[in-house]
Amino acid sequence: MLEELKLKIEDKRLVKEDAKYQDELKNRRDKYKQLLYYLGDEEAINGIPLSEMTPLVSTDEVIVIEEFVSRESVLRENVDRNSFIIFAARDGKLSLEAKNVIKREFDKTDIALVYANEDTVTPFGRINPIMKPEYSPDTLEAYLYVGNLVAVRMSCLCAVLEHMQFQDDPYMNYYNMLLRTFKILNRNQVIRVEKVLYSRYQRAGEDLSCLKGAFWGTDKKYDKIKKHILECNRDKLICKKMKAPLVSIVIPSKDQPQLMRECITSIFEKNLGFPFEVIVIDNGSVGENRLRIASLKDELGFSYYYEPGEFHFSKMCNSGAIKARGEYLLFLNDDTKMLSENSLELLVTQCSYEHVGAVGVKLLYKDEETIQHAGIINTQIGPVHIGIGKKDDCVLYGGYNVLNRNVLAVTGACMMIKAEKFHAVGGFDEAFRVTYNDVELCLKLYKAGYHNVIRNDVKVIHFESSSRGDDSENADRMERLIAERDLLFSKHPDMQDNDPYFSRFLDGTGKEISIRVPNLKRKYKLFGMKKSETPACQNEALMVQIDYAGLDTGLGARCQGYLIEGWWYVIDQNNARYEATLLLLNQETGCFYKCKFEPILREDVAQVFSSQLNVELSGFSVLFEQDKLAPGKYEIGMLVKDKCSRHQVFRMTGTCFALDK
Repeated sequence: MLEELKLKIEDKRLVKEDAKYQDELKNRRDKYKQLLYYLGDEEAINGIPLSEMTPLVSTDEVIVIEEFVSRESVLRENVDRNSFIIFAARDGKLSLEAKNVIKREFDKTDIALVYANEDTVTPFGRINPIMKPEYSPDTLEAYLYVGNLVAVRMSCLCAVLEHMQFQDDPYMNYYNMLLRTFKILNRNQVIRVEKVLYSRYQRAGEDLSCLKGAFWGTDKKYDKIKKHILECNRDKLICKKMKAPLVSIVIPSKDQPQLMRECITSIFEKNLGFPFEVIVIDNGSVGENRLRIASLKDELGFSYYYEPGEFHFSKMCNSGAIKARGEYLLFLNDDTKMLSENSLELLVTQCSYEHVGAVGVKLLYKDEETIQHAGIINTQIGPVHIGIGKKDDCVLYGGYNVLNRNVLAVTGACMMIKAEKFHAVGGFDEAFRVTYNDVELCLKLYKAGYHNVIRNDVKVIHFESSSRGDDSENADRMERLIAERDLLFSKHPDMQDNDPYFSRFLDGTGKEISIRVPNLKRKYKLFGMKKSETPACQNEALMVQIDYAGLDTGLGARCQGYLIEGWWYVIDQNNARYEATLLLLNQETGCFYKCKFEPILREDVAQVFSSQLNVELSGFSVLFEQDKLAPGKYEIGMLVKDKCSRHQVFRMTGTCFALDK
């Protein structure tokens, strides 16, 4: 009877713990909700009822965009030129902290414009987060990426409005004002606030799914404004009335005469009448291949330099650049084929901006449908290509594969740059023999004050790996790839996990771009265990996997201490009933130490062990300071307590680490 009562009580507790687990799992799977918690957004935590959201009205501090129809609608008499005006769309709400956050930014020296992230509020919660890049003047050309909330210092605004011609459409005035403002500012005068300071609210009956592909400012009605303002900002305007500048196309190659023929032929076919020269740097074609390339030289009319040696992309490109006569350089792989008409004119036009560094193109695989490159972003695992492997008929988050925009880097497989800028930053760094040379060049350009651009409207087929094979399929090449990546960040440590044009709250490591919640890397405290708490015997039903145990030296992180990461679960049990504690055993003294931790979502574990119940929250990431433990060798284990009974199990993993004296 007593045993039955115990089982009933235990079952009742389990139902309660399972419900709590499911609620926690739901919250953890809602990445945006987790991000708002990470940002400390009290309104997100407490909720914003739609009934409490009222349309914005113009005040001395806030101008509703819909009322921006004249200078008089913005400027006030005897205005304080150090003050600021907030522009915001009517159909939304400023966060409670918006004005204070913006004021703190304007208190900084030289800040002239502030914008912030935003989202949409529905009766069911916050959705559609728009995580924006930092100052991106070329992205603003494509669409009004700064969105529904912008604050401008009055002194700057007065200077801009003095020369503006106002339209009947207030949104055209808003876009006009921002284009003009960006033109007179630089990246040090513009701040992107990472917090969500504006929430538009869902209109009755509105289908929010249709908003994914909508980009404000891409309508044809805005073209006239863009053209008038932006043409004034170019070094040179490429048009029929002016002689187009010479482009020197540098093609590194070896033993690929057929690919070279297709590549160079496509350049001629797609750029009729545009002046260019082709420079082929051959690092060692042999036998029949060398004869065929020599024959192609006479047929197609390009300059050919035979410089045999080990493949060295940087050295070959630098050699071609020295021999080039053109004002612009286009570095081009021999395994490419131009698809877009007037590609060179489009690229030169973009390159002619004084503030632009390198310009890249959208690369497609040979099926002409699958993306290989739409710009390079710098992620927590290093530089990756945007949208790689994704079909190009989709629209990625933020239009990253459809709109021309600023990016941190572009691939050297097809990269244009003005010759004087290329030489000014030292060209390709020849320490990078095969990979990351293009990224390193783009980082130098960025640090020199230039902005790199991806032209998604220029498409090129890239028969990737035709020339030198796929690095991922060769162990030696993978080792070299990793070594050159490490070299990249040893030269540019400040750029680890840092990309001004791609929010750190986005994950671009897969085919899709999704919300990313940064690892807070919270430090945990270790406590010595009393003898009465020390486990008596191990239980092999407890599975524990240690993924990493060592100094916290991951890419993009300073060494903050010692890090232990992994996952656990109890075989054939409902894991909602357990709470886990990390154990450390000093093998010299026999003393145990313990550390409780917050669980981490591990969908990968749940997928692999699909027969196990409630293992999604099985992950752990424990960071602690080294000096909190005595020097010695420690073994890692796990203690798991049953919240529905007094039962507990533990297991040591056999994984050890040493703390030096």
